[in-house]
Amino acid sequence: RGFALIPEDRQREGLVQTMDIGKNLSLSSLKNYAKGIFLKSNEEESNIDKIIDEIHIKVADKRLPILSLSGGNQQKVVIGKGIMTNPKILLLDEPSRGIDIGAKTDVFEIMNHFADAGLSLLVVSSELEEIKSIADRIIVLSNGIKTAELAGDEITEDRLVMASYEGHNSGKKN
Repeated sequence: RGFALIPEDRQREGLVQTMDIGKNLSLSSLKNYAKGIFLKSNEEESNIDKIIDEIHIKVADKRLPILSLSGGNQQKVVIGKGIMTNPKILLLDEPSRGIDIGAKTDVFEIMNHFADAGLSLLVVSSELEEIKSIADRIIVLSNGIKTAELAGDEITEDRLVMASYEGHNSGKKN
């Protein structure tokens, strides 16, 4: 339906740990390669290779176990799996959680690349500095309440912190 989710917990929700790297990448888009009860393996393999190159997954062989990759490259596989479904909207839930600073930079470059190509990205993050650096517009939800919508020069750490605090005070009586 044009919507892909990159879950917060890549190990539990984003990867099938018993499958290899290539199969993890193509798992969500298998319907694109189906021909009756068969798979168009050449097309699947070609698209796996293309996404590995496009998002710079550091892998010696796509048939290696997914757990042979670093956390950052595993995160790239989860993002690649979502991209291979050809979504219109990509929802990334805490995309930089649990990865090193170099991998975070790579993930943000991937996000910028696809945003520049016209893909809409929704990013859920609790990291204020990261979200400030990548967002065009920020909507703050605090305690289930929309407390702010900020864009451009309105996006400051002070405003984000105050908006986050508002949701925690709105239900309290004086």
